[in-house]
Amino acid sequence: MKAFKLGAAAAAVVGVLGLTGCGGGDSGAAGGTSGERISSGIITGFGSVYVNGIKYETDGASISLDGRSVAEAELGVGMVVTLQGTVNADGTTGRAVSIRYVDELEGTVLSNAIPEGATSGSLVVMGQTVHVGSETVFESKNSAAASIDQVAPGHWVEVSGHTLGNGEIAATRLEVKAPGQVGEMEVKGLVADLDSTAQTFRLGSLRVDYDNAIVEVPAGILSEGLFVEVKSSTPPQPDGDGGYLLAATKVELEGDGRRGVWGGAGEDVELLGVISDVTAMPDSFVLNGQRILAGSALFKDGASAATLRAGDRVKVEGRFNAEGDLVAEKVEGRQGSVGEIEFEAPLEAVGTGSVTLLGRTIGVTATTLFRDRRDEERRFNLSDLIPGDFLEVKAHRSGDGETLVAARLERTRADDRVKVEGRVTVVDAQTITVEGVSFAGSAAQLSGWAVGDRVEVKARLNGTAALTIDEIESGS
Repeated sequence: MKAFKLGAAAAAVVGVLGLTGCGGGDSGAAGGTSGERISSGIITGFGSVYVNGIKYETDGASISLDGRSVAEAELGVGMVVTLQGTVNADGTTGRAVSIRYVDELEGTVLSNAIPEGATSGSLVVMGQTVHVGSETVFESKNSAAASIDQVAPGHWVEVSGHTLGNGEIAATRLEVKAPGQVGEMEVKGLVADLDSTAQTFRLGSLRVDYDNAIVEVPAGILSEGLFVEVKSSTPPQPDGDGGYLLAATKVELEGDGRRGVWGGAGEDVELLGVISDVTAMPDSFVLNGQRILAGSALFKDGASAATLRAGDRVKVEGRFNAEGDLVAEKVEGRQGSVGEIEFEAPLEAVGTGSVTLLGRTIGVTATTLFRDRRDEERRFNLSDLIPGDFLEVKAHRSGDGETLVAARLERTRADDRVKVEGRVTVVDAQTITVEGVSFAGSAAQLSGWAVGDRVEVKARLNGTAALTIDEIESGS
């Protein structure tokens, strides 16, 4: 079987695509299978492993992490993985044959541009710009970096996510290592501005000096556009031109020298990500470095051949042809940004595929990312929730513009305040309604706001039915 590459590292963020409801229990297979599949996506939960909206059993599966054979317990929510397996006829369950995780970046932080108290922004790590936001799972084993805005130059981090191909990475997971828990620095990218005389090339804003490095590529010859991994034992240093210089100890081919994961002609593939190039539409576009032939595809959920743009979040299902292009059978879009609406409040009710907070019902799908920050339960999903649990939910609007769907649901320690961030739908002299939740406030607090404004409202939990505004400000 001829093998090709499915580009798996050029997406900005992976969207929630409104698949079948998630994790309410262990739903069994409907009988039979729908065939083998290669799936490139983010781990959104465990029990066994949820990837791209499908619950895969992992008994007997081979699992590797950066080339090491590991147990499932070493995988984490937010990791971008390549999974090979079979999907049952119900379309929501399956069995993994192999799961492969490789981080995008590991090494020292050089700068942090995230404002104090904020949860989104960017850091420079190993000369690469790492974008973080509501879709980024943050974990820290360093007490000096309890939140993402506290990550400082010199901290050692591991990043999983999607590279944009220009030295920028959209992080789906960022983990700060404990002091002393460091290893060899690693950075991946496409060779650019190769100077074989000076023995340098660039990965984004990082200039790599490979003069004293072991070069493990075919015939020892580097070339422009080759996908490589660079290792070093020393951090990058400013190069005087606004970038950074890294003295490499090893340069080796990543895979076969092209970004992505292996696929074969005729194999069933699904890929989630953000479009980088639509110049050849309506016939084709580029997603995660992979050319998608879209001429015969079914477009749905807001995606269309006429309106597709670079930066749009889509999911593509299809098969490789003999030339290595992915022939799309289906292209699905999604509305809004991941986490554009936020709730922090006690859980009032759990439904079949939904949760209710502050009287607002929010849908939970198979692509909702579940995380337990209170008890650190690994296999945590909808069935583990009980009324009274304090939740942080980041959501987006579905295709109808009003229904909310959770992109991310986290159980946290209880707070005495609730928070809603989103769009104002009603405002008068005494109350303001944000995403269906009404708050009472003073004239001074409510003055100046209008329907359609994006605001963040915090209110004190006081045991009464009415929520009285504690703080109100423009939403981020």
